[in-house]
Amino acid sequence: MDRRKGSGRLPGKKGFAGRLPGRTALLFVLFSVLFCVRPRETAFAQWTGLGIPSSVSYASGNSDRVIILAGDSRTMYLSVYSAGSDTKDFVLCWVNGGSISVIGKNGILTPLLEEALRRYPEAPVVFNLGYNGNSYPRANAGKLIREYSRWEKKYPGHHFYIANVGPAAASGKYSDENAALLNRTLEKEYGRTPRYIDLYGSLLKSGTVSTQGKGFLPDRKHYGAAAGRRILRTVRRRVSEGEGWGR
Repeated sequence: MDRRKGSGRLPGKKGFAGRLPGRTALLFVLFSVLFCVRPRETAFAQWTGLGIPSSVSYASGNSDRVIILAGDSRTMYLSVYSAGSDTKDFVLCWVNGGSISVIGKNGILTPLLEEALRRYPEAPVVFNLGYNGNSYPRANAGKLIREYSRWEKKYPGHHFYIANVGPAAASGKYSDENAALLNRTLEKEYGRTPRYIDLYGSLLKSGTVSTQGKGFLPDRKHYGAAAGRRILRTVRRRVSEGEGWGR
């Protein structure tokens, strides 16, 4: 039987709500909106699954204190938390599923990050990478250290910061044990410098997330809104201290 193009219904048929009396139909629609709409995080995950591997979103504010935050899908989810002042001074560059290689010489994130550096010639940069590929945490940490050094030398006019890997609630290569192992290597290299950001400690000590799953989305890899806000505020505070912005 033929269907009307784009209607999703058989010709001549009304939808369920269309067969209800006016007031009942309105209540039905309100119920659907309140109880059946998926959270923004879920909708965003579905949207990014449509073949969008990477992106950059520019700061919405007019501040001269912009921070460039480059990372993987955990940074991608920060784009969801764009309300109010949380992201207005941030440039978010991310690769969905990206590991350290995305900021390499031929990495998929490299041209986006270079574009952001040209647009904001004095903005500090925070690398928020490391969670993907944690089945090899020591090797991953070594790659991140090498790439950090390469970017510093290539762009001496910018200050580069490095954030450690936040807590995990998953198992296998995404385990919290692997994240902690990677972080120990990063802390040994950068822990006594003003350019090291301890996201792991900030999220756990504040109680925003736990390794048992609190603060995570259902996949137990990515964070929900509260953790996203904590990440952005921790990064802003640490960078402000390092840059002497006096916030």
